Amino acid sequence: MLYKIDFISKWTTYFLKFLFFSIYFTVLLLCLFSFRIDYAYKLGISDYNLIWLTFGMLSLILVILVLKNIKINKKLFKLLPLILFLLQLVLLSSYFFITNWDALEIFNNAVELANKNFSNLNNDYYSMYPNNIFITVIYSKLIEWATFFGYSEDSLFFILSIQSVINVITGILIYTVTKKITQNQMLSCIAYLFYIILLWFSPWTSIPYSDSFGLFFPILMLYLYVMESSNVFLNYLRVAFIVFVSIIGYAIKPHSIILAIGLVIITLFVKNIKFSKLLLTIGIVVVTAFCTRLFVTSVNNNAGFSLNPEAGMTYHHFFKMGLNTVTDGGYSAKDFYESTGINNKNERQKNDIAIAKERIRVFGGWGLVKHQIKKTLNNFNDGTFAWGREGSFFFEIFENDSFIAMLTRNLYYDTGQYRYIFEGITQTLWIVILMLILGTVFYNTSENKEVVILLWITLIGVFLFESLFESRARYIYTYSPIFIVLSVIGLQTIFQKLDKLPLLMKFRGLGEKNEQK
Repeated sequence: MLYKIDFISKWTTYFLKFLFFSIYFTVLLLCLFSFRIDYAYKLGISDYNLIWLTFGMLSLILVILVLKNIKINKKLFKLLPLILFLLQLVLLSSYFFITNWDALEIFNNAVELANKNFSNLNNDYYSMYPNNIFITVIYSKLIEWATFFGYSEDSLFFILSIQSVINVITGILIYTVTKKITQNQMLSCIAYLFYIILLWFSPWTSIPYSDSFGLFFPILMLYLYVMESSNVFLNYLRVAFIVFVSIIGYAIKPHSIILAIGLVIITLFVKNIKFSKLLLTIGIVVVTAFCTRLFVTSVNNNAGFSLNPEAGMTYHHFFKMGLNTVTDGGYSAKDFYESTGINNKNERQKNDIAIAKERIRVFGGWGLVKHQIKKTLNNFNDGTFAWGREGSFFFEIFENDSFIAMLTRNLYYDTGQYRYIFEGITQTLWIVILMLILGTVFYNTSENKEVVILLWITLIGVFLFESLFESRARYIYTYSPIFIVLSVIGLQTIFQKLDKLPLLMKFRGLGEKNEQK
């Protein structure tokens, strides 16, 4: 007996397709024509997005023509992740620095935890943001390992090295997932190229924070989902591991749970599944989630912090902050101090909601739309993911006069002479990705239907999360691997639909599956 009838699945698919296209077509239009709009975190070069999109699409066509006429050395390609890892370590060592916002707070407390200096812990900070305890404990363990191996003074770089490993693993997962879905070697290589430009090239790996450490959780969940086994036991084990990864991911970067929510929706409303199998799956999910959450709670409770439960910053605060007009929904120091000035949690929540309601009233219908437009541009119109826009970002710079340091610092630092190159490259690819993901609405949903719908749900969830709460482009960074995978599926779909045009004869094969190169 099937859990649901095809009618539900069919109309759920239509609704999600319409919702996804409506949201991201609007996002793309806003990004392309944002040159007339001023907003808080505007990336200067985004005024020329139409030019970047044209240049990016032409460059993509050139890349495709090159890939179709070369034979990839499989042995060298397998070594590429190792090469990228070693090269990234060299680059990181030349430009990494100390940044003064939450990232520094977490690192400093991780050092104190590692040294068992519990009296020096910042209990006030973690009382406000208890979600950062787990990542702090992980960093403290990494610092202990660095000390054990005699690198205590290089503990920060050791953490960055682990984040580099995570970055490279993310690239492998992007390639593997794309190949599994598209069954096309060339498209998988294009996805990997997108990863190199947007993520490997990104300096966010140099920031010891949950954005970089949590980068691989959404794509790892997607990998586990698409790698379905014919073995029943292995499939149930896969379900348990997905739940484990999602709970750990949530403990590190809370919004990484969005993809897991998508999996629940897929299971209940899209995927045809026997009722007995559904019950067993639910049982596995509940037991695994309970045990994993118990583990995370135990780690947090025994870390050594003395928390004030009344000080916790709840979603009410971030909802209120998302409605401020000073930073167009971004971080507001005024909102922060106003919230923290109220000691009682219930009173603070009531105050936050009251202010949020008043702001919505003052906005009115059209005012709220205009605010949401600016907020959307804050979130989605920056291929650097708001690099350099947090607190005193370049707080302490280490001396390094090498040629590589001169080059990388000119690329990534706010005063760098070549900063426009970094911004131009990443912004170009990001706009291309936003364009290509729209191609998936023409996808043949009879093949890999659940996977594509899952990706739609995930990105709809990302948009809603960013729209409702505090606006930050770097929150998109964690989900950029999902954007990459969906963009390449969109590229394949476009070529499948246009394959018969004489102009595209040279691109034949991109829309096909089982192509080997």
